Parts: sequence; C-alpha cells; structure tokens
Amino acid sequence: NHAVWSSATNDCVYYPWRGQLPYFWIYGDRGDGIFHGVGDNFSNTSTGDWGSLVVAAGVLKNPHAAWYVRNLSERRSYRDRFWDVLYGDKSVKPLAPDDVANPLPLSRHFQHAGVVLMRDRWDDRSTLLHFKCSDFISINHHHRDENAFTLSYRGRLAIDSGSYQKGSSYGTPHWHNYFTRTIAHNSIVVFDPSQTMTLYGSDVSNDGGQLFRQEARALADLQPGGHASLDGILRFENRDDFTYGWGDATKAYDTGRVALAQREVAYLREISRAHPVVVVFDRVTSTDASLSKRFVLHTVEQPTVQGSLMVAAHDTGRLTSATVYPTGAQLSLFGGAGAEYRVDGVNYPLEAGGDTRAANAGIYPGSWRLEVTPGQAATEDYFLHVLFVDDVGAPAVSSSDALLVADADAIGVVVADWTVVFP
Repeated sequence: NHAVWSSATNDCVYYPWRGQLPYFWIYGDRGDGIFHGVGDNFSNTSTGDWGSLVVAAGVLKNPHAAWYVRNLSERRSYRDRFWDVLYGDKSVKPLAPDDVANPLPLSRHFQHAGVVLMRDRWDDRSTLLHFKCSDFISINHHHRDENAFTLSYRGRLAIDSGSYQKGSSYGTPHWHNYFTRTIAHNSIVVFDPSQTMTLYGSDVSNDGGQLFRQEARALADLQPGGHASLDGILRFENRDDFTYGWGDATKAYDTGRVALAQREVAYLREISRAHPVVVVFDRVTSTDASLSKRFVLHTVEQPTVQGSLMVAAHDTGRLTSATVYPTGAQLSLFGGAGAEYRVDGVNYPLEAGGDTRAANAGIYPGSWRLEVTPGQAATEDYFLHVLFVDDVGAPAVSSSDALLVADADAIGVVVADWTVVFP
C-alpha cells in the first residue's frame, strides 16, 4: 500500500539509505547470478528484492542499481512488472561496476552488517570472498558465524554448510544443532566436553562454538557495553593489490573458556599466480590448555588430504588449503553418508522429505569438513592458512608454495611474491 501511495502522490516514503541496499547484491553476486549461502535463506539466486532494486534505481536514482536491474533482467529473464510500472525510470543511465571511467572498488565493508566482500573482477570468473564479523548478536536468522568466511571460484569452494529447508517447521533439529552453529561454518571452535549449551531454555548440541545469548530488546543492548554487543570488524583496508580485514569474535564465545578469538584475512590480488590468494590468520586463547581448538573448513565434495594440504573441487573450480602453522598440526576429515552434519558424535540430518532446493535456488548443503588441530595442547594457539583457487586440472599446489616465516614476535608466510606477516 505504501508503494502505491508513494507513486500516486509523489510523496516519497523511502529513506536515502535504501538507495545503497543494491550494493550488497552487486558485491555479493558471484557473477553467475548466485550468492554465497549465509544465514537462514531459501534461495541463493540473485533475483534479490526486486522492489528494493527498482526503488533504488527509479526513485533514489542510483545508476549502479539501474545496471543491476538491467543485468538481472537480461541474465535471468526476470522482472516484476508491478514495481517496474510504479517506479521504473528509464532516464537513469545504468552504470556498470567495472565502468572504465568510474569503476567501483573491488572490495567493500558493509559496516552495520559486519561483512566484508572481496573480489578481483565482476564476471563469473571472479574469486569472491565473504568475511563476516558482526558487532552485535541476535538469534532469529542470525547464525553463530562470527569470523566465518565463504569462498568461491567457478564453483562453491569453502561453504556455509547445512540448509534452511523450505516447507519444514521453523527450528528443526538440524537448524538448532547444526545449521546455525559455529561448527557448520568456516570458523573456529574450542571444544570442552563438559560444556552445556542451551537455546530457548533447552539443551542443544555442544559444538564448542559461539553461544546463543539473550535477544536484544533495546538499542542500548546492541551498543558497546550492552549484553548483545560484540566487537566486530576492527580494521578494514582496501587497495588495488590487496584487501585486509581484522575481526574480533571473542565476546561471541563463552569467555570463561575462550579468552581471545581474532581472525585476520588478507586477500592478495596482484600476484604471480593466475588467481588471488587468501591468507587467514587466527589467534585463539583458551583458559585451559586441555580445550581442543579446531580450525573448520567446509566443502561440497569430498576433499583429499596429503600432509599439510587439503584439496577440494566443485564444478570447475578447485580449492587448495595449506596449513602453514601450527607445524605438526593434525588435519582430519569428517563427513559422508550418515555423518554429513555430525556434532559431538551425533548426526543432525536434513528433515526427511524436506526440500533443500539445491537445483533451482543455488543451495548446496555440503557434506564434508576439514578440522585442523594443533599437535600439542596449549592455552595460546595460532593458525595460519593459505587458500589457493584454481581451475580443475591446473598444476597442483605444493606445500613449498607457502613458506612459513616466524620468530618470537610474528608469524607469516611467503607466497606468490608476497610476504605477509602478523604480530
């Protein structure tokens, strides 16, 4: 009703910030009309919220939104004529993100969402990294996924695992115990077998991950000092040759067990390899050395592990994850039939007969994960990983392609003509 009223009376009811919404779709589109699957979602296809796109283009005159509307209509043969008739404005000239005279930066920090999207180009050969660390916590539709990332190149390489099944009742055992939990995301878990986790007053699986906390009821709850406040992205920097993000997820965990959980990500564009390289560095401190710290990485297909390397392919893209530190780390694979969504010895499968909508909605729940654990117990641990993307059939990555550099004050890696060092 408000849309019709606004169109009929020229009394605009849309705030200017709505003109910025399409950038989340523009940056998050892999270039083939598919988004990374994050949070609760029924579809990862990029028809988006057509009304918001057309309002941004036709009412708020955003030329990039006009480009995305045209791009979607041509690429996916999709339009919603109701919104087009109300708000379409052909006088707004579409502006492509890679316009030669006015190109968009290749990365963007969506500050309020706590999301950094990093890419190297704007077509379907883009290497797209989605890094999330929000500065607040909620329950409904918000997963325990701070400091998690997803990665794609010519396929879904590092994924958010599980599925929010359409047609199932809200809050299935799969949703409570796996899909929304840290263990289902490419993040860090710190496992204490004696820990009890609860949601809505009921026990849920113990994944060693981030906690469900009391829902925010007021703005003050979300602001620094509030019970639902987190630290989020501490620093973001984007240059032509790299993008850098630093997230602090410490407060998302049980701070009686986890004293520090920080992740730094460096996305290297201008390198000697054909595709960008991603460097991921984690600082994790537990209050007890006996707690098991695990770096978790999910894939669609079954990976292979050889020494410090894990290799997984999907569609025509290939991911190689090199564990550079800790030296002597243990790399373990979990998954396969009957164990796809296992947490602490129990599998929480998708609802029988439920519709995962993989074929027509771009959702691939995955069925495998890598867990990397240090070789020795300690309260203070560091993980350093290098992620290489390639086409299937490209020459194999060697462990010598990512060489450790370390001293008493820093840990880093020499890779693809770069030296990347973290204090």
